Amino acid sequence: MDSVSRVPAGLLRFCVLFLAAIALWSYAQTTHAAVYYYIGGTNATVAKRGVWESADNWSTLPRGIGGGAVPTSADTAVLSYSGTTVRIRSAASVAGLLLANNWTGSLLMGSGTLTAAAGGIRVGSGSFVAGTGLIQTSAGYTQTGGVVSGLQGTLSVSGSLSITSVSNTSPTFTSTGTVVFSGNATQTFTVGTRTRVRPIFTNSNCADYCHRYW
Repeated sequence: MDSVSRVPAGLLRFCVLFLAAIALWSYAQTTHAAVYYYIGGTNATVAKRGVWESADNWSTLPRGIGGGAVPTSADTAVLSYSGTTVRIRSAASVAGLLLANNWTGSLLMGSGTLTAAAGGIRVGSGSFVAGTGLIQTSAGYTQTGGVVSGLQGTLSVSGSLSITSVSNTSPTFTSTGTVVFSGNATQTFTVGTRTRVRPIFTNSNCADYCHRYW
């Protein structure tokens, strides 16, 4: 008579619970991703107004009430209607950053740092004063308006970098720091008309390449 192998009940129960835990973790990672809008601290105390790291300044609605959550590496951060000054004081990490084309405020980094994942960095309007901290994205950088200045550290881009005007916009990008093309595939750099660009470019995968674009 053929023998039939049986899985011990305890081991079977452990495997089922283990697989269920993995499924729950994967579901949580997906469902927790959100879009957060900076609304300028409607409910924030004076000390927290203008502070990126305060949940009182963020909402899940473009013109909602603060108290949502500070965007994380799974979330997209949007600066649109508030038109105020926002300061990054620590290490901010998001899935993507958008300065919308109706943004009239300023994003100040100082010595803080910014990391954007697959959503990249998009600047449509307003002011972005970069400071000395590292800015990096595993995707691209796109600017169609606004003024980006004060970059004294490094902007590391793994995707394409595009600074082009849309309609009557005149985007400006200036820095005394370094823009690093850090991707392993072909990367493109596009500058359109009515733009002003003055950085130093390097390619981290090509040590012999370094030139200044005026």
